[in-house]
Amino acid sequence: MFRLDAQAVSSRPLRSLLPGILLAGSLALPACDGADNQLAPNTPDEPLARASAPAASETPSSDIALITGPAPRIFFTSWRQGNAETYKMDPQGGSVSRLTTTPSAEERLPALSFDNKRIAVMRKRADIGNVIHDDIWVMNSDGTSGHWARPEASPWNLWNPTWSPDGSHLLMTVSVVGYTYLGTMRLSDGQVTLIHPVGGGILALMPKYDQTGQKIVYVNPYTNSIDQVNADGTSHKVLATVAKNPNRPTLSPDGKKLAYSSVIAGTLNEEVFVKNLVTNVTTRLTTSAGPDFEPSWSPDGSKIAFTSHRTGQYQIYVVNATGGTPVRITHTSTMESEAYWSH
Repeated sequence: MFRLDAQAVSSRPLRSLLPGILLAGSLALPACDGADNQLAPNTPDEPLARASAPAASETPSSDIALITGPAPRIFFTSWRQGNAETYKMDPQGGSVSRLTTTPSAEERLPALSFDNKRIAVMRKRADIGNVIHDDIWVMNSDGTSGHWARPEASPWNLWNPTWSPDGSHLLMTVSVVGYTYLGTMRLSDGQVTLIHPVGGGILALMPKYDQTGQKIVYVNPYTNSIDQVNADGTSHKVLATVAKNPNRPTLSPDGKKLAYSSVIAGTLNEEVFVKNLVTNVTTRLTTSAGPDFEPSWSPDGSKIAFTSHRTGQYQIYVVNATGGTPVRITHTSTMESEAYWSH
């Protein structure tokens, strides 16, 4: 196993160094020495089925109210206090609770563990050279016991954390000198390891495990596709190809459907889609003048929460996974986004 430290990065161009390392074997990025600074700081190529044209609603509908299960919650990022903080609410937008209260920091992209007990978020942190990077903060799902996932700051940006089903590690992307790779972080000691098959690392954005932890879906930033690999990086497969900018792919709880957003060909507008991986049919769920993006499945797979700019401000909506009229569940004058449904 090749270990890469911060000194190696500064002494050799990593763009040329990294491919050779990946070919040689596993790349582990251990915690580096240094003080902990808490900067508390397109048209798809598959058959397309059009869902019924949605229209924004300001009142929760009865079908949204019928969501059942063990107290499902939606975790999200809100700017209502002037900076990005993590909140949670019920699926109708009620019982809102603020989980982070750090005015000098911003918490982004909340991701809930499969047992619904812990949250991982992105947060800025200074490394030993006082260079600011995106790092990962972990806390209980009620906002208590917050701490850095790594004992020491990383010299690389760690993005888009999501949980392994057993809670032992985080899946994420590691940004190293302009390249963004699939990686994991072991929570027992903070060790970061790049996932790769024989032949090189996997360039990726926004990765997420399926319910079993055996498959990873992610955005391929160079092919406008949503790809899938096994947890060890083998058995690469393209699940969907879009015209432009695929975003936040996520598999349904039963693993049979893929939700994502992408920019419509010939426009700058982003919409939410669901692809049935059994029938290979893709359904467009949203239609609005503003972008709709960041889909997240409800625990039973019947609903999808997403962010929309259809009213001129980013707010969170919920829609049936088969299409219909989206229901707005946040009602503020500030940005509300990055919804993540509990499991």
